[in-house]
Amino acid sequence: MNQMKRFLLALLFLPLISNSQINNNSDNNVEKEKVEKFEFDSSDRTVKWISVFEIDSSVNAKQLFDYFIKDNIIKPSLIEETELSGTLIHRTINHKKYGYTLFGIPYITIATAEQRANIKIQYKNGRYRVVVSNLEYLNKGDSDIAVKGLFGSNAATSKGNIETYDGVLTFNSEGNVRERVKELYIFLDKFYSDIFQFKKINKKEEW
Repeated sequence: MNQMKRFLLALLFLPLISNSQINNNSDNNVEKEKVEKFEFDSSDRTVKWISVFEIDSSVNAKQLFDYFIKDNIIKPSLIEETELSGTLIHRTINHKKYGYTLFGIPYITIATAEQRANIKIQYKNGRYRVVVSNLEYLNKGDSDIAVKGLFGSNAATSKGNIETYDGVLTFNSEGNVRERVKELYIFLDKFYSDIFQFKKINKKEEW
């Protein structure tokens, strides 16, 4: 009788186990869409920039992290032996540095806005990995002219709002990356590739 109960219980839970395995395998096998070093996760409609840089093996983790902190790139929230976490120190992008004219910038109101993000840097001897997530920008209120034209001067302003790159800005209703926004990410890739490249050694420090 006990064997029969165990057999029936096994039959009851088998579909749950099988479904779990299928879901886990399907999640692991889904290939994320990429533009340059940006990765787009359609399952939760999020964006990350991930890149691995090579450096001289004489540069240790502390020296690397100090560089990004002292160069006013990262505001640290957690510093561990081989990992630095924090936020991007808010900044606008010098479009001319990356070969763009003002009116040649894709999504000009976003690309010229103050940029914000979470940053994680992981160090291994001779290289480091940078992960940029929770990308945001500060709305400058450029759309207010049209809104006020439609609804009057007392219409609510968008100026000062923190807007996210995740969700509807990047993904359409089917969960695919919008074609037009890809040019914006090519522009942003140049920016992040530049600021997260270890470029110099502070001569005042002992190496």
